[in-house]
Amino acid sequence: MGLFNLMNKTRNILSEGLVIAASLLALSVILGELAFVIKGEMLTSAFNSFSDLLSLLCPYVIVYFAVLRGSRGNESKKALYAVFCTALLLTAFSLRTVEKPSLLIAVFLSFVAIYFYKSFSFVTASSLLTVFSLLSGILMGVLSEYAADTVTDFSSVISGKSAFASVIFSLFKTFFDFLDYKTFENLFYFKSSGGSQLIDGRIVTGISDLFSEGYRGKLLSVYVTGNYIKGFALAGLSAALCTFLRGEKRASVIILGLASLISGNAFFIILYALLCSLRFAPVILILYALSYGVSDILDLRTGFTVSGGISELFAYLNKPLYFILVCAVIIAFSFFISRYTALKYGISAMSEVYIPNSLKQFCNALGGVGNIVSIEENKVTLRNIKRADFLKLTCEIADNAVILDSTEELSRLEEYLE
Repeated sequence: MGLFNLMNKTRNILSEGLVIAASLLALSVILGELAFVIKGEMLTSAFNSFSDLLSLLCPYVIVYFAVLRGSRGNESKKALYAVFCTALLLTAFSLRTVEKPSLLIAVFLSFVAIYFYKSFSFVTASSLLTVFSLLSGILMGVLSEYAADTVTDFSSVISGKSAFASVIFSLFKTFFDFLDYKTFENLFYFKSSGGSQLIDGRIVTGISDLFSEGYRGKLLSVYVTGNYIKGFALAGLSAALCTFLRGEKRASVIILGLASLISGNAFFIILYALLCSLRFAPVILILYALSYGVSDILDLRTGFTVSGGISELFAYLNKPLYFILVCAVIIAFSFFISRYTALKYGISAMSEVYIPNSLKQFCNALGGVGNIVSIEENKVTLRNIKRADFLKLTCEIADNAVILDSTEELSRLEEYLE
């Protein structure tokens, strides 16, 4: 129960920032793709500059809104200073490495800032946060260089396993997508792990650069097309979550799912889904493996020249009908497996409160979590007394309440409803 409550609070703190950042990234991708097709050097430059700006804003947006929601008193001042410290951290990070910083760093710094501001005065907390940001930025930059070497070794092993390359690639990509760590996929998209060919007297490496030079071979179905199918698979997971969430949370899932599909960046929806329930981790792993495996088996080939966003998909696809059918099946499978997981382990439909299996029958006999107004000793006040199943309860009825003979299960249930 403690872990669930912690994850629920974390999700509530992060949701607004994640939604805005995901939307900015999706818009950034759209502008980048427009810049690629638009005519006129000045317009192209303007679109590219604005696209880069929106992308750079994402970590600052996450930090600002997380600290704003998670800290107490003078929230805007604390949030703005946390944004400044984010800039310090990212600057220190870039001094040590050329790797792109992960958005997970912004999430991490957000909660460090919230902890400092809740524990100390504004001046003390800000001073600690400044020092922490500089030191952690340098440390993360150093560690990122070592991580890049390790990931390079992984990629060389994967690229040599031709029979299972797509599935092995998908398993690693799931993990690195959650971390928003782009070095792994870039080794395949822009480096020799994704293949190399001699074209017009030049050695071209990486499946993306090969594609830009006219390559339309098998490697596309192994490393690229599955990324598009995965986007639709995660859309199915988002749809399943929408059947359980309500109001603002449902809107958040819809926006995160669409933004991830448009941008090709799955970090936002994966993080949100895992904060709903860690039980979604194996589901996401299965969806990734299935997406890349099916793409490889059916030899579905497409690529990208800009960012891998959804708008590039059908421009180069070799089997559009197969792709549409596969995506329809994947969405349906993703929806049902995600919904089954949520029903078995997850969240009540009314208020997202975790109820263990041992108490579900008792809770349902009272009409479900959403039907319970209050609990006082052995008296349970209900919204609708007709929804209670009295055949499964030993109790007396008093107006819109039931008075139970035994309080053991009720006491345990009350702990989860606090």
